[in-house]
Amino acid sequence: MDSLGNSFRFLHHRFIPTSIHQHKDHSNEETFIDDASRVLCHDEFFLDENADSMIRALRSAFYKRGLPEQLLVDNGSIYCCQEITLICARVGCILLHTAVRDAAAKGKIERFFRRVRDQFLIRNLDLTSIHALNRQFTDWVEQDYNATVHSVLGMRTKRGQVSFEKET
Repeated sequence: MDSLGNSFRFLHHRFIPTSIHQHKDHSNEETFIDDASRVLCHDEFFLDENADSMIRALRSAFYKRGLPEQLLVDNGSIYCCQEITLICARVGCILLHTAVRDAAAKGKIERFFRRVRDQFLIRNLDLTSIHALNRQFTDWVEQDYNATVHSVLGMRTKRGQVSFEKET
């Protein structure tokens, strides 16, 4: 398991980007981003919006990056469900909810979603299936997002691991 350390928080948020071909509903994006390094820990699109999707994405984030000390989520019903509360309690992760209408608490994840809109969703994407969308997004994350120097932090992440070497 590849952990970023003991002192980080996952930020989570849902974003609805686009419709999948031949599916009447929108896809839902479950995103987990490291609060300190802005590493995208896990992101996955789903066709349904329920606790099972959230749990699946949360499990993947934990497997990929390790267990965070804190999990900061929105205060929607999916994030307040008993299953998420129990999972966090069992793994020793503090579950925190953003305050209602507190935009500043969600600023980092919202900035990430702006980048997704400006750099990923403008591409000519294969929207024939949720699998195709997830594959394309994973490629973009690994080749672009996690490999780029963060403008505020002055560091970049490579293959999802934090690199504190300053870029010149």
